[in-house]
Amino acid sequence: MQKWTHPVAERGRRLHNKTPRKANGSEETRDANRHPDLCANPPFGPTAMSAALIVALCCTGALLLTTGYFVMGSVPLLILKYDVPMDARFVRGFFNTYYLAAMCTAGAAALSYAWAGRLVFAAGAAALAGSAALLRRQVIPQMDRLRAEMEAQGAAAIAAFRRIHVTAILLNLAQLALIVWALITAARG
Repeated sequence: MQKWTHPVAERGRRLHNKTPRKANGSEETRDANRHPDLCANPPFGPTAMSAALIVALCCTGALLLTTGYFVMGSVPLLILKYDVPMDARFVRGFFNTYYLAAMCTAGAAALSYAWAGRLVFAAGAAALAGSAALLRRQVIPQMDRLRAEMEAQGAAAIAAFRRIHVTAILLNLAQLALIVWALITAARG
């Protein structure tokens, strides 16, 4: 029994391998001049992008979107005066959500790059996931501590909270630049 293959895949295989086509029992040779692009670059096989790499690029796009959204969303929060406890609570929740989202998307990107065999990019995405986890462990407890001190200490705690906020934004901006650089490097290589 002959193995079934999709007609388009069979046609591409024949064009790539330059084998004659059998139609209704007679030999019919293909004309390579009619399909030079299919002969040079078949849409499948070793030159095609693997499913793992497509998943990795989608995860990288999600990471880029997440990081860009939170960088752009955290800058306008600098206008808050932190004179009410809800301001600091909102900023703390915003960064906590970002760090969780960054860990998930960077972790998924790292796994998919490793699956695709792109170990350098997998290590880079894993480093981003690790940095998000580390920042979450460092920044969020400091914000919680300062948030509790804001009522008692006032201006000094607010200034320290604002410094942490600005530092977190700059670190997120550096992550965004690293992601964009990695995508540009991947596109060239």
